[in-house]
Amino acid sequence: MDAQTSTGKLMLTVFRCAAQFEPEGVAKTKIAGKYKGRKPLADNLRQEVMFVSLPKVWQKLILPAN
Repeated sequence: MDAQTSTGKLMLTVFRCAAQFEPEGVAKTKIAGKYKGRKPLADNLRQEVMFVSLPKVWQKLILPAN
């Protein structure tokens, strides 16, 4: 996204507006006891997600050669 264009400026403004109200909503739901957060990932799934997010060059270094 290019922040110098009119579209980029609009997108940043929308993101800022949404971010401004996010903490208030979370705080209210925590006080009400309704905020649970996301469920934790299983360890094997967490490792798989972390591996997939690595650049391909690093994945080749980690994977054993067949």
